[in-house]
Amino acid sequence: VVFDKATVKVIKPALPVLVGHEGQQFLKNGEAQLAYTLHKNYTQATVKFESLNPEVATITERGVVSAVKVGTANIHAVVSDYEEVAEYNFTIEVIESDFAINYVLDGGVNAEGNPAGYNALETPLPIAAPTKVGYEFTGWTLDGQVVDAIPAGAYGDITLVATWKVVDYAVSYDLAGGEVAEGNPTTYNVEQLPVALP
Repeated sequence: VVFDKATVKVIKPALPVLVGHEGQQFLKNGEAQLAYTLHKNYTQATVKFESLNPEVATITERGVVSAVKVGTANIHAVVSDYEEVAEYNFTIEVIESDFAINYVLDGGVNAEGNPAGYNALETPLPIAAPTKVGYEFTGWTLDGQVVDAIPAGAYGDITLVATWKVVDYAVSYDLAGGEVAEGNPTTYNVEQLPVALP
């Protein structure tokens, strides 16, 4: 019996393609996973990362970024199956994370412990109530919304505006048996001072 000869040619799959999301931003002093996609053709291939600007940001081989200071860092990536390699380069940006808080108190006195600034990595950040003689504090507003803390996700310098409600006080009279003159007030508030008594 004679069989025909056959030639089998094994074609090795191409290396996976790495897609890095260009222009990713990381907050200074923060740590986060780099976003990327590795389109695998077979499972043996791996990817390793290296920062070419470690003074701005470092990165582990698995892609965890530690942001050091504001600036741009070039990231070098190597896709390998231990026989072939493919190299990629893309950039990330480290942005500021420390910002100022401006308080608009309308004559009030801020709480002693309220900070002059905040870090975007440490939100939400509670803000204490200020005080104002003759008024009840009704809340902070941020961009028109009532808040009791710097909200999670806040970014950039912000302005907190204190809102107040005037307090009415009762007036009592010790007349030693006399009568209160008609028109004498039974309440007053600081916005009515001085109050004239008939």
